[in-house]
Amino acid sequence: MNNRIIVTNNPMLKGEVQVLEIIFVDQLSDVYLKSRDLVHQNWELISHPLAGSVKPGQNPYRSIILAQADKLDFYSLNIIEKSIQKLKQFNKNQKKKEYSKKIKDDYQLIDLTLIKSAFNS
Repeated sequence: MNNRIIVTNNPMLKGEVQVLEIIFVDQLSDVYLKSRDLVHQNWELISHPLAGSVKPGQNPYRSIILAQADKLDFYSLNIIEKSIQKLKQFNKNQKKKEYSKKIKDDYQLIDLTLIKSAFNS
């Protein structure tokens, strides 16, 4: 599994999974944009950007697993582009929320649980 990376804005991932690299970004939208950039550089999606039952934008934390590929994976590109559009659509229709530390911790744990499950499958 050393050819896999995770793009995340979830600080709870530090030291939790063993991959080639964890790329930490600041914002939820940056997770999607950085993942799209990596897909263009011949990485493919291993976990779905919209995994879980929480709508995009509701959980302020997201982690996406990618693996090295030999060429551009158009399926991954299509998925990440559609996910970015869903996130933009959701953000346009929702007011920006501020969460307490407890709620942030809960959302981080949800994301961590999802990514560990995807990583172990």
